[in-house]
Amino acid sequence: MLIVAHTVPPHTLPNKPQPLVPSPPPGWTNQFCTIFFKIQHKPTPPLNSEPKPTLTRLSTPKPGRRLPPNPQKLCSQPLQLSVPSKLLRSFARAVENVKFAIMSATSPHHGSALRNRGPILEKLKEILGEPAAECKPLVLEIASGTGCHVEVFAPALPRMTFYPTEYIPEQNAGDDVDIGRIGTFGGPPSSDPILSTINKHGSAAHPNVVEAAPLDAGTPFTNWPATVQEQKGTFEMVCVSNVTHISPFKVTKGICAGAGHALGVGGSLVVYGPFKIDGTFTTESNEAFDKSLKGRNPEWGYRDVAEVTAEAEAASLTLVKRHVMPANNFLLHFVKVEGTTAAL
Repeated sequence: MLIVAHTVPPHTLPNKPQPLVPSPPPGWTNQFCTIFFKIQHKPTPPLNSEPKPTLTRLSTPKPGRRLPPNPQKLCSQPLQLSVPSKLLRSFARAVENVKFAIMSATSPHHGSALRNRGPILEKLKEILGEPAAECKPLVLEIASGTGCHVEVFAPALPRMTFYPTEYIPEQNAGDDVDIGRIGTFGGPPSSDPILSTINKHGSAAHPNVVEAAPLDAGTPFTNWPATVQEQKGTFEMVCVSNVTHISPFKVTKGICAGAGHALGVGGSLVVYGPFKIDGTFTTESNEAFDKSLKGRNPEWGYRDVAEVTAEAEAASLTLVKRHVMPANNFLLHFVKVEGTTAAL
């Protein structure tokens, strides 16, 4: 920094105010000093004055050159990753499979029942709606398995009263015993461990669940449990899951005929599982599974929706909707209409 000093006569101090810009010294430096002092001197603005707005010059990027990003703007925006949706769906399925594998390893319930009970429950809520305060609708569950479904249905639908049932074979049927971890042999049905398992997750845990009863759905309604026959024509819903393809077709016919007797007019039969549509499998994996089922038992296999609908119509049940469900399954919703239900 260049410092230039000059002497001010003493007699000028008392009477004359000093100029804002001191006078430069005489000589050849006068012009230079005047410019220098004007640049260096910045008058202090008054206390009550407002700052003047300043203009910021925006730099224009040269062709082929991008301006650096604004850090504040980047931090204020959520992080967005460009990930293919197919990859995300695959990852979500993998996470779900791991979760249900862990649950199956530590649960008495079958893995497929653990996976489908949530989606089925949502459809039941949609179909049943909210009952009146004074009503306690009855729900008959056919093939309750180990009580996996009623375990979550009962607390989620506290106004409903659930009647769980299960098929208890009278003699050993070979490898069929392993299907769904259900069915035992020997001894009276009342002492069967599987019914005790259902009660553990049903009637013993929830006040709106009655004790489980043995039911062979392939028999006439007159052979169904006495607790069910006593409520003939008063059930609001009959529901069954994953049965039609792992049982003889007479069981599907019995379910439709029995539901026609059990339901009141306007009641619903809900059948969940894999089906063929117009004689066609929905996926190649379903076709392969159908072949494996028929290899184990020729009377098993995927049923066509038209076949089930025909049996339901014979029991005064009308198909109102075919719901598409996860894992290539369907939920068939039938409603009881006025008419006479034929005996099985």
